[in-house]
Amino acid sequence: MELEKREKRGNLYFALILILFLFYYTYRYILQYNDASSSAFVYDYTPEWIKWPKYILYMIILALMAWNERGIHLEKQYRPVKIPVLILILQCGICGVLIRDQQILTFTLMLIPVLLYPGIGGTPREETVEKILNVFWIYTTVYEIIQVVLFYTTGRVPALAFPHFGTITAIRYGGALDDPNGYAMILVFYVFYFLTQKGSVRSYVCLVITLAMLVFTWSGTGYLVLLATAIVFLLLRIRDREVLKKYGIVALAVLIIAIPVALIAGKQVWNFIVSFIGDKSYSTNLHMKSWDVSGIQLSTWLGVHPARDTFREVGFLRLVEIGGVWALLLFLFASIAGIIKGNKELSDRLEASRPLYYGSLAYLIGFLFSMLNLPHLTNFSVMGPFSVFLILSISQAKKKES
Repeated sequence: MELEKREKRGNLYFALILILFLFYYTYRYILQYNDASSSAFVYDYTPEWIKWPKYILYMIILALMAWNERGIHLEKQYRPVKIPVLILILQCGICGVLIRDQQILTFTLMLIPVLLYPGIGGTPREETVEKILNVFWIYTTVYEIIQVVLFYTTGRVPALAFPHFGTITAIRYGGALDDPNGYAMILVFYVFYFLTQKGSVRSYVCLVITLAMLVFTWSGTGYLVLLATAIVFLLLRIRDREVLKKYGIVALAVLIIAIPVALIAGKQVWNFIVSFIGDKSYSTNLHMKSWDVSGIQLSTWLGVHPARDTFREVGFLRLVEIGGVWALLLFLFASIAGIIKGNKELSDRLEASRPLYYGSLAYLIGFLFSMLNLPHLTNFSVMGPFSVFLILSISQAKKKES
């Protein structure tokens, strides 16, 4: 009886952090708080009284999780993920406290649920997680439609929108997160979630809408992450007939659409692609400069002198600046171990719940690719879901239906 109550509480707390990660930034577009340098300087910096409550709420939920779990559980099957995460939390947490760096502490806090879940009462219920993710998809889709309508009727812009550039790609939509690059990562999950569902009309309609929203982020990194994830995902699931079937359907659909478009408007499409790449050249140069490691001291590489209050676009190098090369290796080891276990467990999942785990696996893969070009480690609504999907991937599979 007590175990059943603990499981219910654990499921509730897990649901609450997922809701917090996905829905908290709803205020951004409504109040136009994000970054004063974005959206042609229409937005303002987020005030502290809006910024800090998410951490307070998160810490309260973490405390409830820890109380419910009665400690950290390092069962054998979870150790390849949990032990590197534990070392990473201790190392980066101590550094973050000593030098009072908010970014380092944010990254550390986002990893703590991985230590607590799965646990005695902390095995998340698939049905609850799917309900939250489905509600968020509907919510963010409606949210984005409103953004598009308001832009074309009143001129109200989302974050990272520069209408004075005069191109459609200068208006970037980030859904309920109001963050195009971060939103693109969430959409990668939904692409594989809907793609791997049973071939109903609803799932294909949702897939098309999701891809359309991904296009309108105008995130070059998001596009490349989706492509790279699709390739790795296919290699991992090459023996999965259902996945191969879905890939074949998508490939056929792309050909059916692409051939007429190429024949009718091939030149215009090519000119648009060239223009889009040209628009991204300045941003690309800035991101490439972040690969310059000449400014990283040897002591920083060794993890004894973390770089404080720095901004670097490359997530992997930002992790080196936070905790040295050891932090990078620990994070990669835990992530890859989670991907391997998640892929191994997939065949034993209940058929109805597999799309959730396909999507989780895709998110983890995509996150690692995104770290080559984006600093998602300290992004509350990107790093948070990473931990959630890592927990889901390593959770023990239920027995198949008989």
